[in-house]
Amino acid sequence: MGQIYSNAELAIAVDGSPSCDSGFLQQRDIDTIWRKFFPRCSKDQQLLKCWIRDNRKSNQPDPWPSVAVCPLSKRGWALQESILPNRTLHFAGREMVWECNCLCLRELGDAEYSQVKLLGRALRVATQEALKPKFSSADVARRQREIQTEYEEIDEYHCTHFTDFANQGSRDSVFWAWQLIVEHYSERELSKQTDKLAAISGLASCVVDRLGLGIDSYVAGLWKDNLARGLLWYVRGSGGVFRPPVYRAPSWSWASVNGGVEYFKEHYQFSFQQYITICNVHCTVSPLDPTGRVMAASLELYGKLTPVTLRIERTMPNGYKSEYTGMAGCASHSHPHHFVWVQAQDSPEYEVLPDELLNEGRTSNYCCFRIGHTVDNSTTGARMWWLLLRKEHETTSVYRRVGIGYYHYRLWPSERMVLPMRKIRLFDHASENTITLV
Repeated sequence: MGQIYSNAELAIAVDGSPSCDSGFLQQRDIDTIWRKFFPRCSKDQQLLKCWIRDNRKSNQPDPWPSVAVCPLSKRGWALQESILPNRTLHFAGREMVWECNCLCLRELGDAEYSQVKLLGRALRVATQEALKPKFSSADVARRQREIQTEYEEIDEYHCTHFTDFANQGSRDSVFWAWQLIVEHYSERELSKQTDKLAAISGLASCVVDRLGLGIDSYVAGLWKDNLARGLLWYVRGSGGVFRPPVYRAPSWSWASVNGGVEYFKEHYQFSFQQYITICNVHCTVSPLDPTGRVMAASLELYGKLTPVTLRIERTMPNGYKSEYTGMAGCASHSHPHHFVWVQAQDSPEYEVLPDELLNEGRTSNYCCFRIGHTVDNSTTGARMWWLLLRKEHETTSVYRRVGIGYYHYRLWPSERMVLPMRKIRLFDHASENTITLV
């Protein structure tokens, strides 16, 4: 499928039709938007028939919904079909929309910004050498020094816009684009829940081909070369996230949950320090579709592990300042009336985000496993990340992911003026362990 759509000259998308039986060439009520106009031809003074519309002001509601809210945009299988083609003509019910690698234009004349298409372009740019700047490493280093000097003179810092980052053609930009594509994909619907990985397999194989990776570099929706960061997803929504009873992915994969997931989008402006060692990666897939369905998968990781006890509350304590505000790059709570804190030996409590509702009567056999930290390249603000795990058996070192947590232990400059220096003590008594994550 990936080869068919990516090599197509033109794809036609029937976005406005709810099913294949509904059709899409219905009569359009365009009189509410367009008006007939009969100008005279300058040569023979004949009347010409054309249509014009009034210029819609920015504060007026859009009478015709865009492609982003049409039925096709809710389907899981349709995501890769919308990203892979270089050109797509959309039939959005009441208008047509043209979309290509350069722009997105509606029949109404308004240009649209398509983040999904931009992310898809980031995957293609990775192999199009003609689109990469032909600068030597010395030229790049010299320009970076010039930019840094320019911003130091005006007391500002250099901030890379994500559109520039997405078009770098680097592995980091591709992996970042992949995580944002996963966010869009996780919000879509599937008729068969077992298709969670199969419905995005074409995009995954595209990345494998573009980056020249081995087929085993893709593991249950994550990439080996970006595995530590790939583990740092968290659920989002309004309480409808859960793990289905039928196995389709390991607990450490975003594909294991039904519902929306999210990554820390701004990490392209942050440095990441990995604290874990990836000892072994095991993934059993179908030989017919190695980037599709997964039968079994596990990770063998080495890092700091600390036992914790859980406290689960139905309401947030008065005056408590949560790490998860949903603003300025922070995650948000996805399970209303279900708030979880963990506490290790001699440490204060730290709030975590559960992947799904946890059993309030079972608060033992839980551990926190440190993954790494992100540091802002401009302000040196830092955030520690860890996974919340539950031990599968008393006598083994096999764990299952049940949540994630982070903590700002180094504050941003504006916060340092009013708040004391923060320390994280969750892993003060942690021990180095090799664990198996399933």
